Amino acid sequence: MKEKIDEFVNKIPEAFINIISIISGMVTIITPIVGYFKIKRNIRAGKVDNISFQLIIVLLIIFVSVLILMFMRIRKYRKLMMISRSNISEGIYQFLHDFRNLYFGITKTHKDKQDSISTLTREVREYMRHSLDGLCAILNSFTRKKICACIKLIETEDGKLILEDKESVEDNKKQKKGIDIEKATVRTFVRSTNSDLKRGGGDKSKVGPKLRENTAFMEIIDSDGDNTESYFYKGNLLKYEKELSKTGRIYKNSTVNWKQYYKSTIIVPIRIAHEHLYHTKENEYYDIIGFLCIDSLSTQAFLKNQERYNCLLVKAFAAEMYVVLSKYRYYLRQIDGREESNGKNN
Repeated sequence: MKEKIDEFVNKIPEAFINIISIISGMVTIITPIVGYFKIKRNIRAGKVDNISFQLIIVLLIIFVSVLILMFMRIRKYRKLMMISRSNISEGIYQFLHDFRNLYFGITKTHKDKQDSISTLTREVREYMRHSLDGLCAILNSFTRKKICACIKLIETEDGKLILEDKESVEDNKKQKKGIDIEKATVRTFVRSTNSDLKRGGGDKSKVGPKLRENTAFMEIIDSDGDNTESYFYKGNLLKYEKELSKTGRIYKNSTVNWKQYYKSTIIVPIRIAHEHLYHTKENEYYDIIGFLCIDSLSTQAFLKNQERYNCLLVKAFAAEMYVVLSKYRYYLRQIDGREESNGKNN
């Protein structure tokens, strides 16, 4: 019942709520003032008694209480705004600051041939975890709800990252976004610090679940190549699941017992159009490395009227994450080749 009431309230336009709040506040303030002057006029006319004096005191108390409450609400609103601005500015600064340092750091280490798969993976994963924590803090400021996040990477059937290059693009023209849907798997690369530990139970498995076994991921993959707004935004997954079942379709989620961990989600692809890559000019395909997934147990975290703002923020983080993960993927291939060459020489 509470969720239905909240859902109804959230459908009311904010402008209408603001107007009603202003009008009600003015009425609340004006009423005791008018009553005071009316009683004062009666006193002058000699029409006053003890009840009138008591009424004056009550009206004054009400008037002062309303002023105090309004002052407290204004202070609370200003405080929340300051916290929100602080989280946003600090979160974005830290994200970009760490991005710069990591990018040039791993570039230098790789040039000096001092990197390895384990050290590179550890550095990138640690950066991504801090980035997810920052994004969760920003979204928490917006929603006042607990927000968790993770990054899922698309892999081959044998559990290796798909290494996108010119040849693979040419070979996979008939596939969706250069991905073999029947063989591709998805595995969690890193989670935000505040994620439930039980959710990470299968993260270390050698092979992740099939990509096609996840409705959200497939909706993004199936989206039109010209659609730059492809994402999966659901404020109430329980409701979405019921609506989908009415059409004869089944909502697939690769997370076991997912309803225990989240009921709303935002998922955006970590990708770039091939036209922006130096090794290919394919215009209708995207190089998709994986997905940035945001979720919450609350069905009031990701409201419909906030969809555009929430998605733009998450997509901004995903855009920078592509740069890091693309470099990570490239260096993995380089290290693999280097270690294989060293093995043959030895």
